[in-house]
Amino acid sequence: MCIRNRIGRDCGRPFSGQRRTCLVLLTAMIGACSESEDRPLAVFGTYCSEDGECSSGLCIETDGATTAEQATYRRCSSSCSADRPCPSGYCGDDGACILGPPAVSIARIGVLHRDPSENLAAGVVGWSSILGRALLADVERNERLGIETVEEEWSIEPDDVAAHAESLIESGDNVIIADSSDFLEELRVVAGRRTDVRFLVASSFDYGTNMGSFAGRLYQATYVLGTIAGSVTTTNTVAIVGPRATPEMVLSANAFARGALALNPNTAIIVHWTGSWRSAAQPPGEFIAIDLLVGELGADVVYNLTDTHAPLIYL
Repeated sequence: MCIRNRIGRDCGRPFSGQRRTCLVLLTAMIGACSESEDRPLAVFGTYCSEDGECSSGLCIETDGATTAEQATYRRCSSSCSADRPCPSGYCGDDGACILGPPAVSIARIGVLHRDPSENLAAGVVGWSSILGRALLADVERNERLGIETVEEEWSIEPDDVAAHAESLIESGDNVIIADSSDFLEELRVVAGRRTDVRFLVASSFDYGTNMGSFAGRLYQATYVLGTIAGSVTTTNTVAIVGPRATPEMVLSANAFARGALALNPNTAIIVHWTGSWRSAAQPPGEFIAIDLLVGELGADVVYNLTDTHAPLIYL
């Protein structure tokens, strides 16, 4: 705290002789205090050199440094506990959030897909294919963001993802994006030993100094889709074909159901989980779901959450 602030409060007391002393002290201190007081304190994650620069009063060394330069970096942190998790990074043994090293200036992205590349070439619409297109579609955007290259590997099974990730890293990629939460367990191990590489896992629930999660914030759009379904159904039966009951999938299903019920309170919502993002069985699990939901249960509107447009083809 600036000394001038404390003196200013003391000078408000009407003791004999104090006002003159305070005036002299204030005059002497104003130059020393104005610079630090006028400069806002840094927020969580900002690079710093000492505790006094941070709003939390905690300026700590980063984790995961792989070079001598990175080892000197410090960032503004915050206190943490089991009841007060860190906004990013992880909670250290001393009760302070530990953050990772600085962001990369040039990103070389390696993408790990569960789907086969043939689906992208054939125009099969699903999560993996859309993610692949989005990363490659805008060259100017990639250049503006410092993304130098995007390299993709397809048809990956969870047991093989570590080897594929290591292959991408050895080829020079410093950011690894996985399009499925099925890859989380194996990539957590890779991230632990490859601390100079950043990892992003779709729909994940785990974080670290160099690992994060991403997902589409779609519940508002999904709610609107639900209102349309509730307004057009003639059988008052609406169905949802979901892959796995992950938090994001349940969120989308709930938003759709709430939208349908908002327009038509008499709507019956039927949710069927296939158990996989894309069925490899014959006939596909999505086809079996449609036979059940439409053929037997009378649904005349179907919302598809799987990683394939198979339900739409079947209908």
